[in-house]
Amino acid sequence: RAGVSETATLLEFTSAAAGGLDHYSAFLTADQLRDIYSQIEGNFVGLGVELKADKGALLIVHVIPGSPAERAGIKDGDRIVAVDGRSTEELSTDEAAAMLTGEEGTAVRVVAETAGQRRELTVRREHVEVPSLEGVKITDPVNGVAYIKIPAFQKTTSRDLDAALWDLHAKGM
Repeated sequence: RAGVSETATLLEFTSAAAGGLDHYSAFLTADQLRDIYSQIEGNFVGLGVELKADKGALLIVHVIPGSPAERAGIKDGDRIVAVDGRSTEELSTDEAAAMLTGEEGTAVRVVAETAGQRRELTVRREHVEVPSLEGVKITDPVNGVAYIKIPAFQKTTSRDLDAALWDLHAKGM
């Protein structure tokens, strides 16, 4: 009677049933599962940005160092207001973010806004390696204090952290 497809109904009931089990259970679509595996593996094909929704736009929370986005001039705090000619206001956050990913080597046109200034950029989608550690440095050489930022836990974080700690130790940490 509602005109909803049988598949959509089944997915909604399955999602609700899994979500109702406990705080740790959830039903994931194929796209959501792919995103989670990309986070765990620490690599994906795209622009190399971390996003969040922001009043009809995509706020750039973090640009991955060495990524296509960084080379194109996208910076932390920029807002993407259009993707391939479509305003992000007419798209859901997931739809707009999905338009940024695609086949390696293809390009995407984005309109980035910084402090009210808009600029159109063409960014090539590439294989992006997400570093599991950032900002590894000795901050106080006199007292041997070091700093390491772990932006996200991945499959390689333990190994990378171990190597960074030994390296910092050799430098006087």
